[in-house]
Amino acid sequence: MVALICQVEMRIQDATTLKEKRSVVKSIIERTKKKHFISIIESDFQDFWQKSQLSFAFCSLNLKDADKKLNNILDYIESNPYIEVYDIQREEVHL
Repeated sequence: MVALICQVEMRIQDATTLKEKRSVVKSIIERTKKKHFISIIESDFQDFWQKSQLSFAFCSLNLKDADKKLNNILDYIESNPYIEVYDIQREEVHL
């Protein structure tokens, strides 16, 4: 079994207030959680209005399936027109 942990840093384009930023981030979190059945949170930069970091984790039976799911999740997040992803870090834990 493989557990994948990923951190995605992004810039929220056109956000001019924390309220606008939080609306975009909350939407991404909720839609990603429902679509991909993962644990996901905003893990850093909560007080910055144009920057955010999302962290998520999930388990899979093998690395091939985990990589495929990770790519699908990242493609889904990056498809949001309000954000620009500029850093992705991943860690895999083999159990």
